[in-house]
Formats: sequence, C-alpha cells, structure tokens
Amino acid sequence: MSECWCFSVPIDDDQLAKLPPEQRNRSCLCPRCAQGLPPETQPAAD
Repeated sequence: MSECWCFSVPIDDDQLAKLPPEQRNRSCLCPRCAQGLPPETQPAAD
C-alpha cells in the first residue's frame, strides 16, 4: 500500500487542528479540506 498524497504535502495547521488527536497523521484529507476551502456546492435539482 502506498502512502496518500496528503502525507507528502504541507497541510494547513488550522485544518489539522480540526482533526481529533488520534486521527492526526492517520486519516486522509481531501485536497479541498487540506487547503481550508469550503465544500463544493452542487446546483439545486429542479
């Protein structure tokens, strides 16, 4: 098993602080979350 991309890039400290301590350096973050970006919004269905 290879390491996730997020183990090889700097992650914003504020975003890491949102993770419970036992998940830090163990759980993967999506690129948007790692950068502190808001979730993507989906267009409303008619």
